[in-house]
Amino acid sequence: MIKIPITPFHMTFAWAFHRLTGKRTVQPALLIGSMVPDIEIPFLVFVGYTYPHTRLVLHSFLGGAILGTLIAIGLLYIVFPFVAAFFTGRAPSEIKNMYNFKNVVISSLIGVVFLHVFIDALHHPYNPLFWPFTPENITLFVIGNYALTTVYIHIISGIPLVIIILYLIIKRDSELWAKWLL
Repeated sequence: MIKIPITPFHMTFAWAFHRLTGKRTVQPALLIGSMVPDIEIPFLVFVGYTYPHTRLVLHSFLGGAILGTLIAIGLLYIVFPFVAAFFTGRAPSEIKNMYNFKNVVISSLIGVVFLHVFIDALHHPYNPLFWPFTPENITLFVIGNYALTTVYIHIISGIPLVIIILYLIIKRDSELWAKWLL
C-alpha cells in the first residue's frame, strides 16, 4: 500500500508558530523545514520500502536535526528565492539576503524537528525517532488511535491551509503573498 503524504499541511503549523514567535523566527525557513522530511519518502519507495516504513533518516530527531536542517537551509538559499520571486514580484537576490543566517538555522531546525517530525510522531503508525541508534517504531507520542488522530490533525491543518491559499489566489496581491511567504 502506497500512501502519499500531505506535506503542505505542515505549513499551517509553521505559519502559526511564526505568528506566535514574531520576528524571532524566519518564516520561509519554518515553512521549508516543516516540509523537508517528506522528500525522503519517494526515495525510500523507489528502493523498495513500503508504507508505513517510508520514514527513516529525515523522520528521526537526529537525522532531521542534522541532515534535514542542512537540506532546508540549502533549499532556502538556492530554490526558494526564485519561487518567492514568482509570487511576490521581488528580486531573488533581495529575497536571498533578507535573513540573518543564525535565525535561518534555528528556524530550519524548528521546522524540521518540531513542525514535522514531532507532529508526525503524534499520529503516524511508524516513527523511527531514534534512528540511527534503532529503526524501531517509537509510539511514545502517539495520541490515542493514530488513524483517528490523523484525521483530526489533517482537519486542524488542512482547512486553514485551503482557506489561506484560496484567499491568496482570489486576492492576487503580491504583498499578501509576501506576507505569507516572506
